[in-house]
Amino acid sequence: MNRTDEYIMNLINKQKFGNIPMEIFAKDNYVPIVKKDTANFLRIVATMVQPKKILEIGTAIGYSTKILLDVCEQSKVISLEIDYERYKLAQKNLKKYASRVELKLCDAGDYLLNCEEKFDLIFLDGAKGQYLSYLPSILRLLNNGGVFVADNVLQEGMTSGEVPTKHKLESTIHKMNKFLESLFKDKNLVTTILPIGDGVSISINIRKEGE
Repeated sequence: MNRTDEYIMNLINKQKFGNIPMEIFAKDNYVPIVKKDTANFLRIVATMVQPKKILEIGTAIGYSTKILLDVCEQSKVISLEIDYERYKLAQKNLKKYASRVELKLCDAGDYLLNCEEKFDLIFLDGAKGQYLSYLPSILRLLNNGGVFVADNVLQEGMTSGEVPTKHKLESTIHKMNKFLESLFKDKNLVTTILPIGDGVSISINIRKEGE
């Protein structure tokens, strides 16, 4: 981390958001949750958009779910998790938000294919090798004017080639490149990538009504 990054992180860490016990649990138990700067970016996006309906793909223990619920007090969140133990922990951690969050223990791919609801904000933080296969369904479910955020798109520098790709991740990195190319080529999206955390893509659906 360079001096500028350290300066920014020190400022972010002065803000009171997130949940320290959840952060400690995730670190001690090797549960992947969003990095603090990514969490802050997500807060900013959600605060600006103030979505009525949010879809989160990858609940884990509910850390990012809680952040979304805290800044979008009128929003309903549907969050998908395939791991039973993490799902149960998320239920416990999000108990006070029970009226506004619907946690689903399911395969995200199956849910996305069969879902007919529309969302104003979709946050993707699930299996990285599935981002490309999820994309058509995600775009179908994203409202006109909606925002789509995907985490970990730079994969520690492997996506761009800055860091050599680990052999076991070759397929995942190839699919991630295709995923990002698809976002940038889609005429109905305005997309950029930010070097926050492990890389975050953000896309706005500019498709007009009736298209």
